Amino acid sequence: MITFDGDKLPPAQQLILDVLAARYRTGEPFWNFADRLGPAIAALDRAGLVEPMGYEGPGRTRVGLSDAGRDRMLGSGYTSPMEQARARATKVEDRYGALLLAVTTAWAELVRRERDHAGHGRDGHLDGEDLGLFREVVFGEQGR
Repeated sequence: MITFDGDKLPPAQQLILDVLAARYRTGEPFWNFADRLGPAIAALDRAGLVEPMGYEGPGRTRVGLSDAGRDRMLGSGYTSPMEQARARATKVEDRYGALLLAVTTAWAELVRRERDHAGHGRDGHLDGEDLGLFREVVFGEQGR
């Protein structure tokens, strides 16, 4: 990697890094640049700050920040709002998954109880006792 003083970057190189950092913040890890910026992109690539992705169409090159470029422009450990939203969604999905598991478990327990009581004079329908069990298993409530 070439040693690079970021304060002394030529304007085109700084602009490329600024655009890529701004795009990354919005969740877009790449951006297309005109081929006329090829020399600036090549210099940033040699410095290890960007990763050219190749041809994106006539006269266009797709480029993204490298890990070093992200650290330099955004700070280490930066996560984009898109990544933060994805992480929050995963947590919500985990909570709903846990709830679905609890509901499924409770339903299976109710079915088992109904099956076990089928020969003991019960009518085979869910009643208040069953609803209490269901609430207890799913919500941790005591027969509310």
